[in-house]
Amino acid sequence: MSRNEVIRILRKIKTAYYLFELNEAVVELWMEALEEMPFSDVLKNVNQHIKTNPYAPHIAQIAAQKKVQNEFIEKYYERVTMLNAKR
Repeated sequence: MSRNEVIRILRKIKTAYYLFELNEAVVELWMEALEEMPFSDVLKNVNQHIKTNPYAPHIAQIAAQKKVQNEFIEKYYERVTMLNAKR
């Protein structure tokens, strides 16, 4: 995520939650935390948070975590499918 996108996220939060403090230190902290996350996913999480929470979010509440691919589960389902096909 770019710095401008992080600032867009923070301005949206500031607009929704007037007590949310926005300064350079906040921008730097959020930039560091969100830089590897997709803007669209974080924005979606912020919008959902605004709809459901009366208090400004913490970074962890709106973070867009990468989905971890579980190869074991995939291989398990392939094996089950293969075994069922043999019956």
